[in-house]
Amino acid sequence: MQPIYRLECQTNKSGTLTFTPGQTSKTLTVPIIGDTTVEPDETFVVNLTSPTNATLADAIGQGTIQNDDVAATTIQFSKPSFTSTEGGNTTTVTISRSGTLANSSTVQFYISNGTAIAGQDFTDSSLTNVTFAADEKSKTVSISPIDDLLAEPTEFAFLRLINPTNGTLGGQDVALWNIEDNDSSTIVAGTTNLMSQSSDPLLASYEPFNVLDNMATSANFFV
Repeated sequence: MQPIYRLECQTNKSGTLTFTPGQTSKTLTVPIIGDTTVEPDETFVVNLTSPTNATLADAIGQGTIQNDDVAATTIQFSKPSFTSTEGGNTTTVTISRSGTLANSSTVQFYISNGTAIAGQDFTDSSLTNVTFAADEKSKTVSISPIDDLLAEPTEFAFLRLINPTNGTLGGQDVALWNIEDNDSSTIVAGTTNLMSQSSDPLLASYEPFNVLDNMATSANFFV
């Protein structure tokens, strides 16, 4: 007996089958090495040689090793980063599930601070349970930036997945959330007008250009 796949069958095995008078069939056992790899069914062959008191009508038989492994269920974010703009709509975040989908799965989602701070730059999100029904491949959650009046650079927070059931977390279990600013920068430049030349101290007015109406503006000046 000479198996084709030595990694799946135990080492090459040979022996002698003896038929007693009147006996029409014999069985032999091929030991299989189990693994956890998801793969197609595989085959091996059994060769018959050197018959005595008989001839070989079919000297080769084929056996099949059936795969009994299934792909693991993996849960992760659909992409590594998401982007929102202050003053815009909520942002939809997609959580994907792949592999074996026959059963339901759950995972927990939350947001942690980066340069963006919960309650100041985004609506705080408590630990959220996300449930996948059987055969369901994706779920969504919504995240909301907070609109403020500060001109500031793009800030970020972290989207996180923890505690999966009936599945494992994929490599993309943390995603970056970028929050882009929607406020214009204040340019402290303008016109200074002398209001009185006779008063002590001198009085002057300052009129800045390109300043947001709802933001306080100041500048130092010397005379």
